[in-house]
Amino acid sequence: MADSHSEFLRVGGLAFICSLMAITALAQTKIASVAAGQGAGQIEEVTVTAEKTSQSLSRVADAVIAVSADQLRNSGVADVRNLANVVTGVQFSSNGTVLSPSIHGIGSTQYSPLGGPAVGINYDGVPIDGMVAGNGSFYDLTRIEVLKGPQGTLYGRNATAGVVNIEPVHPVLGELGGTVDAQYGNYNTARVEGGVNIPVGDTVAIRLSGLYSRHDAYLSDGYNDEDGYGLRGQVLFQPNDKYSVRVAADYSHQGGVGPADIPLPLGSRGTNANDPLQQHYYPNPTDARLDNPTWGVYVEANADLGFAQLTVVPSYRELVRKQISYQGSFRGDTRDNDHQTSIEARLSNDDGALKWLVGGFFYRDAHHYDADYLNPTSCVSATLDQYANGDCLTINGQRAV
Repeated sequence: MADSHSEFLRVGGLAFICSLMAITALAQTKIASVAAGQGAGQIEEVTVTAEKTSQSLSRVADAVIAVSADQLRNSGVADVRNLANVVTGVQFSSNGTVLSPSIHGIGSTQYSPLGGPAVGINYDGVPIDGMVAGNGSFYDLTRIEVLKGPQGTLYGRNATAGVVNIEPVHPVLGELGGTVDAQYGNYNTARVEGGVNIPVGDTVAIRLSGLYSRHDAYLSDGYNDEDGYGLRGQVLFQPNDKYSVRVAADYSHQGGVGPADIPLPLGSRGTNANDPLQQHYYPNPTDARLDNPTWGVYVEANADLGFAQLTVVPSYRELVRKQISYQGSFRGDTRDNDHQTSIEARLSNDDGALKWLVGGFFYRDAHHYDADYLNPTSCVSATLDQYANGDCLTINGQRAV
């Protein structure tokens, strides 16, 4: 009986090993087939610019996650607030229309426009100061890149926790075509975005992109609605393979009533601050509104100098935030003006055994934050009128063997 049992285990073990060998051989055959480019299962190479140069994602040393436009669309990611659906560890908390990003729990709780985030947001290589403007650029994209961990070496300030790069589709020479994506859902949700590429001769290409997004209020008092649009235009001039200039401008507007807290039933004026039912909440009035336009213009110039690739990116952006909102029983009338100017220049060489990059970045911002807060029931009011200006100069470099 023992011999029969031993024979059964031996035959069973041999069969398991043979099956494992067959599975391994099949997997190796499939891997070799993919590596050789055979069949329809070839792995698509993903190119990113996380380290300021175009390279394969598999060659990047940093912790980088790249999400394509198709992945964003299939996952229902329509703005930066939904990135957590496709990228683990990334969160966007909000206070009204101001967003505060964090990566792996590292972020900033300073929602004032005068404070700086711990996660850098870059749109087409240009830093965005003030996440009110972040959603207006989320259309006609090629990918989103998320770099986790400190990125101050290449991205300078406000990159303690990481960086989120928003990469739009660029103009292409000699190609005429475009894309349109339209969606409709409950609450009269309508979202239409698209882009068209227009060649002009052999050396010029134009790309025009647009977005319109709206939905009715999620709350019965008219709050938590959406009404916004964005426009982007790009012109590429490339006379030869060594030189190119791309000029881009964008404009977006955020309107509607805006977000609000859900008011709890009227309770007593109790003194227990830890019990929300013992606080007096007032229904949200209906005079709230958003009027948040933002626009920017920037240039990307590239030149092949032989020994290195030179890239220069000057930019200017402006954000105006005018809104009336309610928090609890306080009415807030906010007026915010942000102006930012930046220029980045870098030299890089990806040829040979030694790859290197050296560059500099200058950034200047000016904020004017003006707000009036009023509690109409207790006649308590407060006024804020704050200015903040800042300059930042960063010299960066990197080498790899």
